[in-house]
Amino acid sequence: MNNIVDAFLFYNEIDLLKARLEYLGPYVNKFLIVESNIDFAGKTKPHFLKEQLTNLPFSEKISYMPLDINLRSITWRYRSLRYYNKRSRYLWKIQNAQRNAIAEMLRTYKKELSSTKFVLFGDLDEFPNIQLIENLIAGKLELTTAQTLRQKMFYYRMDIAEQKETWSGTLCCPLQEFSLHQPHEWRSLREKLPFIEGGGYHFSYFMSPSKIQEKMNAIVEVEKLNSFSDMSIENIEKIIHSHQDLYGREMIFEKQANAVPDQLKIILEKNLCNLS
Repeated sequence: MNNIVDAFLFYNEIDLLKARLEYLGPYVNKFLIVESNIDFAGKTKPHFLKEQLTNLPFSEKISYMPLDINLRSITWRYRSLRYYNKRSRYLWKIQNAQRNAIAEMLRTYKKELSSTKFVLFGDLDEFPNIQLIENLIAGKLELTTAQTLRQKMFYYRMDIAEQKETWSGTLCCPLQEFSLHQPHEWRSLREKLPFIEGGGYHFSYFMSPSKIQEKMNAIVEVEKLNSFSDMSIENIEKIIHSHQDLYGREMIFEKQANAVPDQLKIILEKNLCNLS
């Protein structure tokens, strides 16, 4: 039997986190979760998860790192000056530092993870296909090198699916190979790696309009989408109801019933509101 560790960042998506833990908990040996004191835009935020750990599904499998990044430190002041006219690149350094904390956790728990063979590394809203995970655990799926899981894209609700393309999301990698690159490098490489089709589901913006607004403001500057900052709750609601993309991209959304497996659908409906 092959043991698996699931590693990802947490921002504020507590309901989606609960769903992920309940969904993957029976299969994953350990969850490594990093939560920073700043968002991707460099704005201060609390460690939301710290007080809720014991109330989470499969809490006994969770190892949590409350990461503290001090942007006033000498290191970060230097980076700020170095990228003075390259704000987006500076913000990417902040995001990379958060992702790279996963490597620190893997080193910290190296002895405990000695029997672990594979690591799942991606974003919290990227849910791997359980059948794939079961086959990996049982040794029915041979994985000798890092591969990217191609995932079906859903926006806002379980019945709104993107029809034009799939999402190159979670990295599935032998644990020994994972140490060859920094986590942020693996994230950048995911489009270039071999891929596994039917690799799961990407549940993007499965949250309230107010939380969507908060998330957008945390990433628009990083992604050079500044014109979409401070979008009103009213406009966000209109976009959701019209099945359009928040950033005006040419994406084809289509209502699609029963696209999410029943087991996962039940878990999502239990933990999240307004999904139907």
